[in-house]
Amino acid sequence: MSKKKEQLQKVMSSLKSLREYGMPSYRQKIGLYKSMMDGSDGGEFRKSGSSLRELHFSKWTNFDFYLLLVGLGETEELTEDQINEKFPVADKSIFNKIAGWFS
Repeated sequence: MSKKKEQLQKVMSSLKSLREYGMPSYRQKIGLYKSMMDGSDGGEFRKSGSSLRELHFSKWTNFDFYLLLVGLGETEELTEDQINEKFPVADKSIFNKIAGWFS
């Protein structure tokens, strides 16, 4: 299993737990991940001088955040054409793997 896939699954599992227990931080985190899906750096992390994305998601693409959010049911699932438009550099081979990522 790739490190990115493992990290994605851990983040998803953590978020599912937050949602299950009705934690207010769930909505805040979803908002951050949605902004990073759109190219944001997530803002400064704990007065570190570095962004959340730099410190914890430096190898993640905008498309990776999309996959996370789709897996949680927190963003609309896009068609392949929409994905090509929104994420032009996305690894298109992911469509062959995506079902296994969330099982």
